[in-house]
Parts: sequence; structure tokens; C-alpha cells
Amino acid sequence: MKPSPPLVSALSMVLGIIFISLLVIPGPLEWGDLDEDGVSDTFQDLEAQSDLVLSPSGEWNEVDIGHTSTMNLSFTIFIGIIFLLLIPILVYWYLSDLPRRREEMEKMSMASAMQDNVRRISSFMSINPSISNATRLSHVSQTGDGEKALGQVIWRSRTAGMGLEQALLGSSRSMDGEDAVITPAIEGLISAGSESTQEEVRMSSEAVVERMNEELKDRMGTYASSLKGPSTALFALGVLLPILLATMIPIAGLSNRTVVMIGSLLWGGVPLMILFTTGRLVLKRPMLPLSGSDPKDRVKPSLSSLFIMITGMVLIITSSTELLLNGDPIIILEGPFPGPISSCFLALLVGTSLLIASGSSMISSEKDRIRKKEEEEMERVPDLLSEMGSQLMEGRSLEIAIIRGFRRIGRDPPLQGRISSLSELDPGPVLRLTKVSSEFASAGGRAGGRSVKALSKHLREMGRLERSMKEMVRSSIGQMEITASIFAPIMVGASVGIFRLMDRSASTIAGNEMIGTTFSRGDLTVPGFIVLAGVYLILLSLTTTLAMYRLEEGVPHGGWSRVPKNVILASFTFTAGVVVSTLLIGG
Repeated sequence: MKPSPPLVSALSMVLGIIFISLLVIPGPLEWGDLDEDGVSDTFQDLEAQSDLVLSPSGEWNEVDIGHTSTMNLSFTIFIGIIFLLLIPILVYWYLSDLPRRREEMEKMSMASAMQDNVRRISSFMSINPSISNATRLSHVSQTGDGEKALGQVIWRSRTAGMGLEQALLGSSRSMDGEDAVITPAIEGLISAGSESTQEEVRMSSEAVVERMNEELKDRMGTYASSLKGPSTALFALGVLLPILLATMIPIAGLSNRTVVMIGSLLWGGVPLMILFTTGRLVLKRPMLPLSGSDPKDRVKPSLSSLFIMITGMVLIITSSTELLLNGDPIIILEGPFPGPISSCFLALLVGTSLLIASGSSMISSEKDRIRKKEEEEMERVPDLLSEMGSQLMEGRSLEIAIIRGFRRIGRDPPLQGRISSLSELDPGPVLRLTKVSSEFASAGGRAGGRSVKALSKHLREMGRLERSMKEMVRSSIGQMEITASIFAPIMVGASVGIFRLMDRSASTIAGNEMIGTTFSRGDLTVPGFIVLAGVYLILLSLTTTLAMYRLEEGVPHGGWSRVPKNVILASFTFTAGVVVSTLLIGG
């Protein structure tokens, strides 16, 4: 049973009301109520009331006689907006939008697979002028969504009593979106099939693919240019905002409630906004057929990941124990070093980043290994098929063609080149496409060899387009990784020294006044700012890493294989920035 978005949203609002009620009423959770007005001091600004009392010794002493309070409207409205409006709206949007996004991604995947089919049909038409035969050859060579899309076309042509040309056109019209490229391409292939000579068929079909490639390159360039705006916004959020906070918080004298609001923005709002924006940008990315399979995540610990996990746990346990016991931490230096408490929090942040890195590594390592292996195989497949096709066209047997094809890519060939020996290979692109080529070879030496070479040419072109797409995206957002994992942590770590200097200045200026400006120390301390900025930087590095991977690959999920390196790098550079800045600036 699928959850109803309005019902779940209403339930979250009810839970929000209950939570806020427990915060407002001091009794259930034993919140403070110094003024005894029945409202928790969390939402109030208190002011102590004092009076002069004559002591038995005859001296007048000032003593507290009670508190007066006023509601803190900004914090109250902030909490109410989050729990009564923002969370219910986000829950409703997510549950109602999720099926639509899944449907849109599935449609885009099928459309990209159909574009791949158009290119395959064009390749096979260069050796066989019949679009029907080229479609059947393409169906044999396909897997996944591409095989499914052409299978539906072939089934529709048989059951509806229409030709493959009409079935292809009908299927393409249902898949084309705003950028209609499939239908004109299929119409061009149908027109090419009616040419009088095979050479004219080949030239016309290749012209169709060239037009598709030019349109795709234009869309890729436009898409890559559109990513420069989000990457600039990330620089502002990742570097300029925390540095601004570091210099303004001591001067403004912010209270704990204001710090909570800032923390909610940095820890929740910014990471969610990055992931949300990434999801929207992925849907706009020009789609290319994904090569290989999508293996499932499974936990596979390694010695390195276990070592990182143990190191992180030791840091967390040690620093937490020191904080709880209020003792001096193991890592302590005299002088202007961040201090014992700050050192404990830095160790906590580093330990947490190590745990995140080890968990991500254990979950994604096996999946990443399989994917890299398939990518390496896909780079070799065109050379394998090209050599096999050449050998078949020269009249050699399929067994000899397989043996020489494997030697061309530097792999041990199957025993005597027999098809039955292919089952001994690891499942992957080489095995799959070698079996497909063996089916093409059954059409005869020269015809089969030309079919295999046509498939090789197509796969080489698709690999080139895919690499070009990733390179364009990487060139537009490549600075995001440096910003989130190196530049922002160093700059924000350096701002800790600025914070410490400004905080000490605000507390030592006589009368707390300077050139007409009032300096008032807020509730946020240097260790508190380290926690606020450090957690934010870990989340920033994590979400930015996932965003970069998903934009490059054009997938709505994944990217955990890149997380360990970037998160550890961010925590270590932040720690280095804190230590150096407090030694040079805040000492």
C-alpha cells in the first residue's frame, strides 16, 4: 500500500504540533521556567530582577528576586515555520513528486536507448539497405532498455499488422520530448532506405547520425554552460558565507537561539538544496545509454576500510571521554593552540569523517570495482569486434576470428576459440558482445564480418560521445570538488582564528565600546563555532561529491565511491586551517 501524500503530510504536521507543545510546556520534558509563567524559557528572553537587601551586618547587597520575560518572536516563528509548514510541505512534495520523477527518468532512459537504436540501425543499414533487417540486427545486438524498446517495436509490428517503419515512428513519437530528435532521425533512416544504391543508403544513413551528433553536442555544450551558475553559488555558500559568519558573530553577539537557526540553515538547508538542485539538473542532462550493468551495493570490508573505521572510533571514543570527564585531552599543546575543548571537538570531527569514509568505502568498493572493470572492457570491445570483423571478412572461421580478436586486446582467448568456451569468461561486455558477434557471423563470412565491424564502429562512437559529455560537465563543475574538499575547509578553518581574535577583542575592550559601536559577546564560543563550521563542511563535501558524480554520469543516485577521499580531505584541511590560524592570528 502506497502512502497518501496528504495523509502523511497531515501526520507530520500533527507530530510537529506535539513536539512544539512539549517544547513550550516546561513540565513534560522539564524545560526551564525561571519566571514561572507556564511557558518554557526556550522561547522567551529573560531579564533578571534584582533588589537591594540589608544584611544583618548592615550592608546593602543586590540579590535576584525573580525574572521577567518576553516572547522571542523570531525564534518562535522560525520553529513554527519548520515544523508546521516546511516539513509537511517537503513531505507532501517528496511523496507526490517521487513517482513523477521516476516516470520521467524511465522515459528519458528509454528515449536515450532509442537514440542508441537509431545509431545502430544506421550502422547496419550501411551493409544492409533494408531498415527492417537493420532493425532486427540492432535488436539482436542490444541489451537492457535498448533491447526492450526495439522488442516492443517488433512486437507491435507483428500484432498490429503494420511494417517496422510505421511501428518505429509510432514508438518514437511517444518517446520524443521537448527536444524531438528521434522521430526526425527515424524518418531520415526510412528515407535513406529508399535510395537507389547501397552507397547512397550508407551516405544518407550516416548523415542522419551526424545530424543527431551535432544536435547532441550543441545540447551538451548548453547544458555544461548552465552548470557554471550552480558552481558559483556553491563557492558563495561554501566559502564566503562561513567566513562572513566568523567575522560577524562575535560583533553581533548572537544568542544560542540565533545560532540554532544558523545551524539549521547550514546543516539542513544548504545540503538539501544542493541535492535538490542536483536532481533537477540531472533530469535536464542530455542522456546517453549507460554502458554495462548497474551492480547492487553490498558491504565488503577491506583492511584499509577497517583500519580507517578503527582509527575513527578511537578518536571519537577518546575525545568524547575527555569531554565528558572535563579532563585535559591527550592532544594538548601550550600557547595559542585551539585549546583542550577545541582539540576534542576537532578530533570528534576527524573521527566522524573517518567513520563516514570507511562506511562509504565498504558499501561502494565492490560495486565500484565491477563498474570500473566493465568500463575498461567497454574501451577494448571496439578493437575486439573490429579485429573479429576483419578476420571474418577475409574468410576465416569464427573460432580464428575470436582468437585473434582476443589477442588484439591483450587477453587470453577462449580454448580453441570455441563458443562454448565463452561461458568460462567473467560476465561483462566482452562476453556479451562476443556472443552477439557470433550470431552475426552465422549470416556468412563477409556479410557477418561487415555487421560485426558496423557494431564496432557504433560502440566506438558512443564511447567517444560519452567521454566528451563527461569532460564537458567536469570542465564546468570541476572546481566544485576543490572548493568543497580543499579550498572551503582551509578558508573556513582560517576563519576560526579570526573568530577567536574578534571574540577576545569583544571581551577585552574597556566598556565594550569602540568608535560608537557596541561589542557584546554572544553565546557561541570558539569550540561551538568549530562544531558549527566543521559539521557543515563535512556535509558540504559529502553532498558536493555526490552531486558531481551524478551530474557527470547522468544518474539520480550513486557516487559513494568518491566520498571517502573527499570527506577525509575536507576534515584534515579544516583541522590544519584551524591549527595554523589560531597559531598565527588567534594567538
